[in-house]
Amino acid sequence: MQQINWFERRFEFHTSVASFGSLTERMAEAPSLFEKRISGISEKTCQNKPEEKWSVKEHLGHLSVLEPVWRLRFQDIREERTVMEGADLTNRATHKADFNSRSLEVLCSLFQSERKKTLDLLSGFSQIDLQKTSTHPRLKQRMNCCDLMLFVAEHDLHHLNQINNLLNYD
Repeated sequence: MQQINWFERRFEFHTSVASFGSLTERMAEAPSLFEKRISGISEKTCQNKPEEKWSVKEHLGHLSVLEPVWRLRFQDIREERTVMEGADLTNRATHKADFNSRSLEVLCSLFQSERKKTLDLLSGFSQIDLQKTSTHPRLKQRMNCCDLMLFVAEHDLHHLNQINNLLNYD
């Protein structure tokens, strides 16, 4: 099924700090969800690049590439910086990483370890930290930590849907 291009998505952020626990769970479960989705799928199938778009492996690798950016942005919010760290919208790091040469096991492990670092960072945030805000550089919207957590969780689902489409899931 066709889905909206990530860069065309719009968000309305008013996420309550009370959502921190459920958003933490969503973020924590994401690596396992991806691992479950690709379980039993061959390495070769996960390297296919229909229409020269990303393969399953590249989508999975992309998620681990972005985790350091998410951590910087959470820190930006905590420190009340005016604007959060920007991201490379050309995804140069994903394109250069040659994720298709890595095993699915390695890619899943990498995403799991990078996500754990992000969750470990967030576990040290106070209620006050969670309420602070900063402006997302592309969306030009103020976001608190829970808004950004929701954004990350939605980004995860976007890529899970892309993988589903590649693997012809309904």
